[in-house]
Amino acid sequence: MSADRETLLSESLRARADAGRPIEAGLLLSAALVRGRRRRTRRQILGATLAAAAVVTVGAAAATVLPRRPTAVPAVSSVPPSPAPYVRPQPVNQNLALMPDAGQPGAITRPDLVGTDPGVVHFSVDALAGAAFETTLSSGPGVESAVVAALPEFRLAVTLARDEADLPPETASFGRPDPGGETPPGVDAGVGGRPAVVRAFPGLFWITWQPVDGLWARATVQAGTQDEAVAHVLRVRFDRSRLVRLPFRVTGLPAGMAVRERAVTLRSDSDVVPFMYGTIGVGDGRRRLLFEGHGTTTADDRPHTHTAGPYRVSAQSDGDRWSVDMTHRNVRILANTESDGVSGTQAEALEVIAGLEFADRLDDTSGWF
Repeated sequence: MSADRETLLSESLRARADAGRPIEAGLLLSAALVRGRRRRTRRQILGATLAAAAVVTVGAAAATVLPRRPTAVPAVSSVPPSPAPYVRPQPVNQNLALMPDAGQPGAITRPDLVGTDPGVVHFSVDALAGAAFETTLSSGPGVESAVVAALPEFRLAVTLARDEADLPPETASFGRPDPGGETPPGVDAGVGGRPAVVRAFPGLFWITWQPVDGLWARATVQAGTQDEAVAHVLRVRFDRSRLVRLPFRVTGLPAGMAVRERAVTLRSDSDVVPFMYGTIGVGDGRRRLLFEGHGTTTADDRPHTHTAGPYRVSAQSDGDRWSVDMTHRNVRILANTESDGVSGTQAEALEVIAGLEFADRLDDTSGWF
């Protein structure tokens, strides 16, 4: 992943955290979506021609050997050839429904479980993610969400919350500019036999409803018509649950802290398909540490200043502000000061990093945590 893209993602997540809302990595990543260019494979066929010439002159009385011409020595350039520039593959739709069943009841059966386990979402978007180029699942206190993006132009984001106030605001999404003015008026509709309110910009619909009493849902859908938008929402299943798996996990925590939120984003054009991005948030209900993991094939050439467990870490600090940065098994881990003044300390971040564990393979979600 490029540094520009990592910076954009990091800043986007911190901006969401500053606003006091749970992370919705997919919405932020989709807003930061940069189209990849088509990978070109260039092959050069090398060949060699072997030629031999002999000139023999036979005389009646003696043989004359002709002198050889001196062989020209080709000039050798002292400048090594430049490596071919890296070209990111073009995203393609593929099966990204890769998170296994969590073995827990779905939200429609147990709405009280929503947002209680950072490793689980109590619904499924598999019917949409089975042919997508990006999917995100996230779970935090009281809120769970998912985003699915498919070619050519389809995106759906859905958030579940036990409190309507925890739903994301009805604003323009997926990188579309906010057209300004007042929020469009709501239109009464229905989703699966339940009352719903639909608000629309051209091609973008917000749908708010209660799948079951005690649970609120809000979906943002790219679609041509309201009927199409509702049809897409009906493919989200609330009678199932899925794990939020990552290729890294926390095994040690500072006193009083616990893992409170997790998110994972899979993409068909990531550096290490399918893993693109993931987060683990730890805290004690007041202070927070957010660890961002980026799939990368770039060598870690940053100067290392600290050792945390088995890992070498680049750590910087300036007064109350600090950051830590390390790479292991193609996962770059970043953490820094939360701008709202309720961060944990750099020492606590290094303590968490010391206990990180990483999956052996990023291309096989069955070995993730």
